[in-house]
Amino acid sequence: MAKLMTPNLKHLYYFDVFAQELSVKDTAKRLNITSAALSNQLKELSSHVGAKLFIYDDRRFTLTPEGDELRNYTSRMFAIYLDLQKNVPQNQEIRKSQLRFGICNMIGLKMSLEILKGVKRNKRSSFEHVSYLYASNLELLDGFKSGKYDTILGAFSPNLVIENQWNATQFPLAVHLVFPKKVGLDFKDLAQLHSPAAINKAIQTANDHQLPLVKTQHPSLLRDETDAYLLKTEISPLRTIECNSLAAILEILETNQGYAFLPKLYVNSKSSRTNLIILGSKEGIWQHRLSLLQKQKAC
Repeated sequence: MAKLMTPNLKHLYYFDVFAQELSVKDTAKRLNITSAALSNQLKELSSHVGAKLFIYDDRRFTLTPEGDELRNYTSRMFAIYLDLQKNVPQNQEIRKSQLRFGICNMIGLKMSLEILKGVKRNKRSSFEHVSYLYASNLELLDGFKSGKYDTILGAFSPNLVIENQWNATQFPLAVHLVFPKKVGLDFKDLAQLHSPAAINKAIQTANDHQLPLVKTQHPSLLRDETDAYLLKTEISPLRTIECNSLAAILEILETNQGYAFLPKLYVNSKSSRTNLIILGSKEGIWQHRLSLLQKQKAC
């Protein structure tokens, strides 16, 4: 029998939000995760508690007595946390040596920490405290402008960086065509797999199988780069569908329901790759550039 994971704050927070919404779709949207990811978290929590926390009947969710009791605890717990955030003043000496680091949720933790080490090495005074939070690019920009973050790492429009005169350092990511293995691409050797012709062949195969190109539904630098590449190469996907996150895109790819252009680093950090083929040379089809933005005081 598999060992049950000890529930953490994420499990409890997801349940608390779900208990408010009583809708998987609305909760997932509010948390910016997929419905499948939310369901897995709730299932793990229910298994650990050893009781059903909610039931689905007559097309709606209802908390069980056990779920209602747990909700009483989580609602009080997070209410106390929010009250502390609002009312307890920060120690100014700690704040001076603290780096609030926002990271785009498509970037692996390993790479984020390596970049953070570089930031600390390049500064005259080191940070004693580092707090970091994963969020979407749009949330990072809002937090950077409002002062929530001192430094953010994500994919931001070069024009936006120039217009705001932000201090930016760029890091390139290789973008590849990520394709489900079960569709049946036929390449004789590895060299063919990484050739430019492989991209055309893969998309033609996808069109033959009615397989859609999957993109993010919200505006992003990666989406703009994908559209520009397709326009430049005159490659025309037969179908296109949109998802609300990169995690949702990868989920579709792993279930053989589509293909996408994604940074290889993201695929490696989020997937076992057993069901996927990565097409393109080592340098990628194009370079997707991450930007590290810093406040002037953090320079």
